[in-house]
Amino acid sequence: MLQSEHMNPGLREKLHALEARRAEIDAIAMTLSSEHITVIPEKDSELGGFGYRATFSFQPSDTSVTIGFRLYDHQSGADLVITNTTTLPENQQGKGYGKEAVHELVVWARGKGLQNITATQVQEESRGFWEKLGFAPKQGSPTKDFIL
Repeated sequence: MLQSEHMNPGLREKLHALEARRAEIDAIAMTLSSEHITVIPEKDSELGGFGYRATFSFQPSDTSVTIGFRLYDHQSGADLVITNTTTLPENQQGKGYGKEAVHELVVWARGKGLQNITATQVQEESRGFWEKLGFAPKQGSPTKDFIL
């Protein structure tokens, strides 16, 4: 995780504590990997916790859903933040693959004790998708976050 010399000392301390747990947090993220799920760590940023990209493969349709997520996000305080989802090929969107992948991610997270789950920057056109999964708009969120 990048740290700026101009960063708030309390935040710097929090990030340092998280950094000390990097191997543990990476190991938690990698337990999501399976026969049909590939997890790849993302490049660090100052934007939040540790970032990952999980790709869920669905056969025989050759459809994949990629979900970007962060663990232990220092900005929102969430245990798991879903940053984006993409279903490919595009003609498979709306057929339930994204719902199944997000549901599987949430079940995995709950099983790891990650209770505070957020989807961030939810676009108006995908609002119904998140609501069907049980997420609700976070009151007062300037980034259009939805919480589970």
